[in-house]
Amino acid sequence: MQELLRVVYSGIVTTIPTYILHWYLEMELKKIQLQPRIPDGEDDEAGSTGLEGTAAVARDDSLTGRTKKFGDALGHVLPHMPSEHAELPQFFDTVEKRFTIYQVPAEVQTKLLIPILSSQAKTIIGRMTSSDLMSYNKVKQFLLTEFRLTPKRVQSTV
Repeated sequence: MQELLRVVYSGIVTTIPTYILHWYLEMELKKIQLQPRIPDGEDDEAGSTGLEGTAAVARDDSLTGRTKKFGDALGHVLPHMPSEHAELPQFFDTVEKRFTIYQVPAEVQTKLLIPILSSQAKTIIGRMTSSDLMSYNKVKQFLLTEFRLTPKRVQSTV
């Protein structure tokens, strides 16, 4: 004999075999597991597909939202830091021109610069204070100083 369950669905009381309920619950679980996730690991809103998260970040006016927006836009146009220290002035000049072209706000510039730095430069800026790391010009000057590129030497390489 089949076990029956009494179910209320949309105000209607009905009885269904338990194996159908188990099957239905397994299908719902599979749907949830196959749903795309929102990038930041936030919980899905009811009925969303996960695609709304990307659009929400693009409209987000928070620092994180602006950083993501400009990071996506500049991801393929910013050069990586050269291994030759003498090429640093040209590197910074190129980066600054791209920031101007794309109208990147000052508070986002350092956050976009750090990922394209060499591992050596990332280690060096690790010695900076967090407040100094917020300023693109301070990071740039710190790196130029650490790599011993004085103003006289910078002019001779340009």
